[in-house]
Amino acid sequence: MKTKPNSPAQNIVLAALFLALAFVLPMITGHVPQIGNMLCPMHFPVLLAGFVLGGPWGLVLGFIAPLLRSVLFGMPPLYPIAISMAFELATYGAVSGWMYKKVRHTLPMMYAAALSGARCGSCWRACPARPSPSRPSCPVRCSPLCPASSPSSSSSRSS
Repeated sequence: MKTKPNSPAQNIVLAALFLALAFVLPMITGHVPQIGNMLCPMHFPVLLAGFVLGGPWGLVLGFIAPLLRSVLFGMPPLYPIAISMAFELATYGAVSGWMYKKVRHTLPMMYAAALSGARCGSCWRACPARPSPSRPSCPVRCSPLCPASSPSSSSSRSS
């Protein structure tokens, strides 16, 4: 059975849906502190956009989502969090979409595509507030791979 390729209108509608999810999901999880501190749900719509629409759409959606959310709702703060998140999510969406097209569509390979996109995206994001002797940890929620957000890294750094 042949499937029709996605039309441009269908891609725009799906991108708008994923953008709306990127706005709404952080609001939902932000009301539950235990979940909101551990999870940044803005990544999930960008990942899905990369998988469903492809790398270029994931790149555009990942770049626009944190900047537009910052302008509309004030969170995350535009400088430096939203700007660094824009580059992180753009890389995440582009790499996951590109990897998804290159690998077989099995669960382990989809997981590998998601992990490679997350790893590449976190390499682009720099922690906006490095620890110092007066501030031993990041005051803002950073990427889990950010060296300044792990509690053991502040003791291992020499300032």
